[in-house]
Amino acid sequence: ADKQSGCTTSVVPLVNRHLFVAKKSFGSCCLFDIRKISPTRKESAMVWNMHAPKSAVNATLSSCCSGIAVDPTQTIVVAPFADGKRRNHFALWSLTNGQLIGTKLGNATNGKTGIGLPHCELRATITPSWQLETDQDGTSITKKKSNAWSLWFKSGQVEPQSPSCVGSIHQLTFRGRPDEFDIGCQIE
Repeated sequence: ADKQSGCTTSVVPLVNRHLFVAKKSFGSCCLFDIRKISPTRKESAMVWNMHAPKSAVNATLSSCCSGIAVDPTQTIVVAPFADGKRRNHFALWSLTNGQLIGTKLGNATNGKTGIGLPHCELRATITPSWQLETDQDGTSITKKKSNAWSLWFKSGQVEPQSPSCVGSIHQLTFRGRPDEFDIGCQIE
C-alpha cells in the first residue's frame, strides 16, 4: 500500500485482456497494463494514476467506500469516496487520458456525526436505467429510460451496533452516450 492511495480494494478487468482498473482504499483508481509486469522490467505497469481532488477526499472515511465500475464503452471508470462531512461522492475518470471528468455527490449519510461512518458499496454491473412513473389512474409503472445506463450502490450511515444489512439501495443514472465527456449523472 502506498500512503497517498491506500491498499487496492477492487479490481475490474477490461475487455482488452491486457488492461485492468484497480480502486484504492482512499478513493483513487489506477489503470494497469499487465504486459508491463515483469521481474526484469524497471518500468511501472501503471498507465494512469487517477485521483479525486485532494481537498474533497477524506482518506479515512473513504476506506468505507468500496467498489468500482466501468461504463459500457470502457472509456469511463466510476468509484466512490467520502468527504470530511461524511458524504459519499462518485468520481468519474476518463480511461482514455486518465483525467478526472467530474465528481457527483451521492446521498448524504443522514447528517449524523460522531462515531458513525459513511458507507458505500458500488456494484460493477451496468444495467439499463429505469424510472418510476404514475399513470393517470394512480398506478405506478416502471419504464426503461432511453439513452441512459445505470449503476447501483448501497449506502447509509453505519453505526457500530447496526446490523450489516442497514442501508438503502440507489440507482446512479447516466444520461447520454457513455463515450461522451458531457454525460449527465443523477442519483435516484
